[in-house]
Amino acid sequence: MLANLIPSYDMLGSPMPAILAQFLMALTLAAHWAFLAMTMGGAAAYVMGQGSEDETPVRAKLSAFLPYSLSMAMTLGIAPLLFVQVLYGNFFYTANILVGYVWLGLLALMVVNLYLLFWSWLRSRQGKSIRGLGVLILILLAASAFILATNGTLAQNPQDWETFRANSGVTPYYGDATLVPRWLFALSALLAGGGLFVALFTRLQTPDGEAPMRPVSRPLGVSIAGCIGTLVFGLWGSLALPESVRTGLFGSLESIFVYVAILAFAAALVLGYTALKSMAIKRMLLSAIALFVGLFATAALRDTLRRLALAEYFDLSSVPVHSQWSSFTLFAVILVLGLGLIGYIVVLSYGTDWAKRPNASTV
Repeated sequence: MLANLIPSYDMLGSPMPAILAQFLMALTLAAHWAFLAMTMGGAAAYVMGQGSEDETPVRAKLSAFLPYSLSMAMTLGIAPLLFVQVLYGNFFYTANILVGYVWLGLLALMVVNLYLLFWSWLRSRQGKSIRGLGVLILILLAASAFILATNGTLAQNPQDWETFRANSGVTPYYGDATLVPRWLFALSALLAGGGLFVALFTRLQTPDGEAPMRPVSRPLGVSIAGCIGTLVFGLWGSLALPESVRTGLFGSLESIFVYVAILAFAAALVLGYTALKSMAIKRMLLSAIALFVGLFATAALRDTLRRLALAEYFDLSSVPVHSQWSSFTLFAVILVLGLGLIGYIVVLSYGTDWAKRPNASTV
């Protein structure tokens, strides 16, 4: 019966070598997470009372930026989903159907959150409190992360599909022991990046020697706590892995992703702590780079774990490759130009004051 629930892979084969699709999936997923982290960090700043214009003008700029950060996260989130489709479409889409309405609810949550961010921007400009909106935004982001986690775990547990399909698509999947640590790890990583983003956003727009400690130190504290969370929940998740998956992971060269992620998040933690003591911009930037490396390694590790979990049912090497380099080149060019354009727009809209600061490179 299980064989009837697992569709065959695309008869046209893969349009690119699997390793290239895996690399691009990890890269675009890390970029997607980075923009989500900005959004979550900003919402956390609202909750900490840093979203109103009467506290500091920087917060008004932050509230104006967040609707765009979420829209970019939603846009960039399409790319890794497409690469998942290329690599594991027969498992991914079956899982989508089995959680049906729950999966569709993800789009509704994101749209509602987008409107809440615009509403927060409006209220901030009017000098009104947006702390309550910040709480609601964080709750909806956490719920969205849970939907993604339950979908991801269901996709790599086809042995549960037969019994789970009786839920009629209205309840999440709770049958994987890694679900909760995976979800908490994701929230920790997003808060780590988000807190750092808010601290850096504030620090970069504050003249040297006049940096207010509280608006920078509080989000840095959130970032440090998030980094600790990634290490704790990452360990929990690794212990919750099935024995066969854990053995396969640490018995392969791809276990390097585990060590890179640990070192990157630990480095981000140390750099964030030293930045908290010194308010140094360069240390915050280095911490941000370390966090992104950790996110990239996590995305690559996620694919490795998926592949090991599905090894009994599916082998990527068995899928024929019919490369379509013209389509890939078009994608690559648009991706690079698009990211460059996004960076230019952000600097043009929010960063013109940064370049003029004489001591912007303070360490």
